[in-house]
Amino acid sequence: MPKTILLVILTTTVACRSTGNSQELASLESDTCPENEGFGLLGSESRQKVTDRISDFKILAGQCSEVARKNFSGLLQQQNYVCSCLKIGMEAFLFAEREKEALGHHSDKVECLRHCHWQAQMTCRWSQEIASDLADVREEDSRSAQDSERDQYHNRLGRSFMSQHDDLARLKGLTCYGKATAGSHYILASSLCASYDS
Repeated sequence: MPKTILLVILTTTVACRSTGNSQELASLESDTCPENEGFGLLGSESRQKVTDRISDFKILAGQCSEVARKNFSGLLQQQNYVCSCLKIGMEAFLFAEREKEALGHHSDKVECLRHCHWQAQMTCRWSQEIASDLADVREEDSRSAQDSERDQYHNRLGRSFMSQHDDLARLKGLTCYGKATAGSHYILASSLCASYDS
């Protein structure tokens, strides 16, 4: 097969997959968030990165729904939680993606930042108990016991930072996202991150 035809086929396949994923993201957004609310992602590049990981976020949506049913009796409360839960998951993912270059694409540190940021923000927005519930559900189907143990350690670091340091003067006035960012950088700078090397 000539290279030009192969290139056209590959380009078309990637474009179709991207369009399908974008539609899935839009559907996930409308299905999980109250009317006039959305994931609020800034810029098409960020939205594209999330779209590329749509299957992961669909799994997260199911896990958020499970925790919502356990912790909230009202349907509106459940919907607000699931929408918030997904937004926070996306924000933690995008935060870690943005930090990759500064960290030299060091996957251990990127994973540490993502988990710490995610659980710190969930703790700030909801509670330590509800954040922990979601983290536990998330790790139930982990394929690697070793990676799961490290993920849970980083999750605990994020929750612990937020519950212990939320009243610090330097965190006053920050949003939950800002507090989670400060906490994640503090944890990284304090060399508390575990290694994911086998």
